[in-house]
Amino acid sequence: MIRHMISARGHNGTVHFDGRFVSIDRTGFVARATVGRSEKRIPLRSIQAVQWKPPSSMIYGYIEFTIAGGIEFRGRNSLLTSEAAGNENAVIVRKSQTKAFEALRNAIESALAGSADSYSPNTGVSTPPPPPSSVPAGWYPDPGRSDLQRYWDGTRWTEHTAPRG
Repeated sequence: MIRHMISARGHNGTVHFDGRFVSIDRTGFVARATVGRSEKRIPLRSIQAVQWKPPSSMIYGYIEFTIAGGIEFRGRNSLLTSEAAGNENAVIVRKSQTKAFEALRNAIESALAGSADSYSPNTGVSTPPPPPSSVPAGWYPDPGRSDLQRYWDGTRWTEHTAPRG
């Protein structure tokens, strides 16, 4: 199944979400000056929280992805955006970029709140893709979660899952 991507371009990077991974692409002068030119892919299952500080007409905001085992640093409120500029899991957002980042945030949070299934940004529906019609009924790796198996009844995925052994 081809996944449709939702993207939002920020001040120091672009965030992409395909239903399974959040990718942060860093290109351009501002990215090199803050975090460095790079691409970071974060599996959805590794994201613990999405921090959102909306920008105002005078102050940039940011979106930040909290990762399991990550160290979060927070100083005085006036320093939050400047700290996010150097954080590899955050992207600075201008006021004009708010709408795109709110849509991205909603898609990611919907996927995080969903079940073990993967999120499809183009439909908003959480359903794993079916195997080919010639595949017999049985337990197969879950298309949305690499740590699970899901039962295929020969015509559709069922709600039954089990840890992958």
